[in-house]
Amino acid sequence: IDAFVTNAGSSGASSVSAYADIHAGDDGIYAFNAGTGTVDVYTGAGGDITAGTAGVRAISVGAGDTDITVETFGTITSGFHGIWAQEFNGASTGTITVTAHDAIDSNTRGINAINAGTGGVDITTTATGDISGNALFGIYATAAGGALDITNNGDIGTSGNAVTTDGIYARLTGGAGTLTVDGSGAIFADRKSTRLNSSHTDISRMPSS
Repeated sequence: IDAFVTNAGSSGASSVSAYADIHAGDDGIYAFNAGTGTVDVYTGAGGDITAGTAGVRAISVGAGDTDITVETFGTITSGFHGIWAQEFNGASTGTITVTAHDAIDSNTRGINAINAGTGGVDITTTATGDISGNALFGIYATAAGGALDITNNGDIGTSGNAVTTDGIYARLTGGAGTLTVDGSGAIFADRKSTRLNSSHTDISRMPSS
């Protein structure tokens, strides 16, 4: 499913809601907005995604309050990132919010969320939102401003199949926001369970698993 807003002068949203299985050789869902509107992706329970590249790709290149919101209830199996949410415009004030309620099995990053603007990143995985050890990174998130918050209640990897690098990689590169990682999920990683980096001292993290 592709939903593109390519007019930079548009204030309309790029929005996708899916309630059935998706099988795709490329992206399962690709929502893109070049304007000042939001990007919104929702998949309902039982709507599983199998994709050759990203399960869900939600991209904004616009300035202003360009929120990106992704919420998934079905499982995601992908050859690249499971969920990829990214704001490319440094003039954006929008927040990236990702909530995964079900399992993700990807080959690169289970959840990849990058915000070049000042709105920050907020990621939540529920107790059933496990990320398989087939990924290089379980959760990879960076923000150039605002707060970076990760609540991981699902397991990342297993004792027999750990993610190749970091379970959670979180980096806050600018602004005066806080960086917080917590949750009850176990993390199994070949390198580090959580790797946090910030230009500020206001960092909190959950205990390593």
